[in-house]
Amino acid sequence: VLEIFKFFEWKKILFILSSPSPVVSPPNKLGD
Repeated sequence: VLEIFKFFEWKKILFILSSPSPVVSPPNKLGD
């Protein structure tokens, strides 16, 4: 189970790193 969790965490990290900067921006950007 832990390996699956690490796998999804890694995929999530890759998704965040490959996404445009707004994903990492402060939450107030989401309101626009």
